[in-house]
Amino acid sequence: GFKAIPGEVVTDFDRAAPQGVGEVKCAGNYAADLLPQTGHKKRGFPIGLYLDPKEKKYCEEFNGANLVAITKSGALVTPESASI
Repeated sequence: GFKAIPGEVVTDFDRAAPQGVGEVKCAGNYAADLLPQTGHKKRGFPIGLYLDPKEKKYCEEFNGANLVAITKSGALVTPESASI
């Protein structure tokens, strides 16, 4: 089965930006998360969820993993994003 992990929505920072290099898994993408990650871990959340950098209203990805959600009908879904 699945075990829920408490997470915090990251609102003051972006991990990847439109027209950036988010689709390339390189060190620069993860270095931008060091400061936000330290903050939410201090507040008791082991993982942070980034929203889309343009509108800040769509789920994009967790700082350490991709986001996979389960709908009420049981379907698995992942965000579509041009920046990751």
